[in-house]
Formats: sequence, C-alpha cells, structure tokens
Amino acid sequence: MKVVRVQHVSVNCHGRLDATRRFYTELFELPELPRPEIPGVDGSWLGLGDVQLHLVDAAQSGNLPDPVAPHWCLWVADIDAARTELESAGIDYIEGAQGDVVQIWISDPNGQVVELQQAR
Repeated sequence: MKVVRVQHVSVNCHGRLDATRRFYTELFELPELPRPEIPGVDGSWLGLGDVQLHLVDAAQSGNLPDPVAPHWCLWVADIDAARTELESAGIDYIEGAQGDVVQIWISDPNGQVVELQQAR
C-alpha cells in the first residue's frame, strides 16, 4: 500500500489531559488546533509542523488494536486498496469513521498500533 505521509501521532494521557496539554503547549510552544467532537473521548489536537499531535484522554481497552492506545496515523493513497491488502495478508483490523473519514487500526508485530486514513 502506498503511504503518503504521517498524519498524526497520538498520545494517551488518560486523567492527565490538562497537564499534558500544558507540557506540549508551554515547553514546545505547539499551537492548539480545532478538534472534532468524539463521543466519550476527551482530548486536544496540537500542531506539529504539517503533522498533528493528538492528546487523547480515554481509558484503554487492553485489546489490540485499540483506537485510543498510543499510535501513529499514516495517510495512504487508497483506503479501499489498503483494506484489501490487509485482508489478503490476514492482518486483523478495526474500522471506524469520523464523519466521512474512514479509519482503520492495526497492530504491528510488536503490538504498536498504527492507524490508516485516506490522504485528503
């Protein structure tokens, strides 16, 4: 599958959102960005050049892949082709959406979560 770029890196800061937001906005001077409403998940999106840093305040499930676990998101050229490749390779995934943005989460062999979205 063709990767276009890193879209965001997500840090789970369950119960420590305010302190974590201050850490990144004050120490690194990262600007706050608009964040969509995600039911049951508090958080803050920060600018990091052309990549975003997503701070997520939600309890993790302990299952992999877990969409609220720390992860990085890759934009792919074609999300449907990516899904087909995952299925052909026998890689389990979870699929969701925020509005019209399709999200697919997988785990690498080390248990690290990777999110895929179609490049916009």
